[in-house]
Amino acid sequence: CKSNGNTAYYKMVVLEGDNNITKTNVSSTMNFDLQPAHSYNYTITSFNDNSPKDESDSTNGMFRTDSEASGSVENLTSISYKDGATIIWQKPLDENGNITGYQVIVKEIDTKQCFYFLVC
Repeated sequence: CKSNGNTAYYKMVVLEGDNNITKTNVSSTMNFDLQPAHSYNYTITSFNDNSPKDESDSTNGMFRTDSEASGSVENLTSISYKDGATIIWQKPLDENGNITGYQVIVKEIDTKQCFYFLVC
């Protein structure tokens, strides 16, 4: 049924698989303790006079939470030369999404001078 009059409260239901998380009296983003890098469906319904029988048509949507930072690189090794070095690694076991690049910082011990490299 359609809602008529002033909206008294809202109900938001977030779904992941068979798990439902319901919040009432909300009108903005909330912390649901969701998992990173997961997709969720949601339903929002408004009610009048705090009565579930006066509810509006539900609005549905979907969102995906951001991924966490990836884990540390694996098998980090370096080969030094007279005037340089080669640094070798493998991608993290727990990528937590799509890794788009690596930042390499080389710091000279005596002078604390830093060099930054982005590897994409």
